[in-house]
Amino acid sequence: MGKASRRKVAARTRELLNATQSRLKAWGVDHPLVIRSDLPQEQKISNGISKILDSEVGEDASLDEYRHRAKAIVLAWNVSLLPLEEQANTLKNLGDFARKTDPGGAAAAQAELLRLIEKKRLMFPDDKRFIVSCDLQLVGNKVHVTAAAISAPPQRSATS
Repeated sequence: MGKASRRKVAARTRELLNATQSRLKAWGVDHPLVIRSDLPQEQKISNGISKILDSEVGEDASLDEYRHRAKAIVLAWNVSLLPLEEQANTLKNLGDFARKTDPGGAAAAQAELLRLIEKKRLMFPDDKRFIVSCDLQLVGNKVHVTAAAISAPPQRSATS
């Protein structure tokens, strides 16, 4: 990557960081965001997405199919982090939405999301990061996943 490309990536990263921080403040979360780009490969959120994606998509799939599956994986990952009652509401809302676009597809969409939620829990039970962005690109003949996630801020104790 050339110097100009690195500057563009750094600028986009700063813009995303600032936009995310602004949204969090609007929601009442006033914790500074820290970018961790120095994680070992096995700890990166993109690695988790890639592992699930590799188990879901065949090698001969198109980039569009990879992207479609990645969106479902990210949705399932994030839903898996919600309290159980909110998960149920999200699944119901997904079913309601699917019924409007494809009346027969609601049950299948809910079942697929539940299957992916369970796969995330089995493969990454302790990873509680919320995925905020995910992009896939072809690099040579391989699909490369770039993703960002945020961790929940530390919980304050009832005595503080």
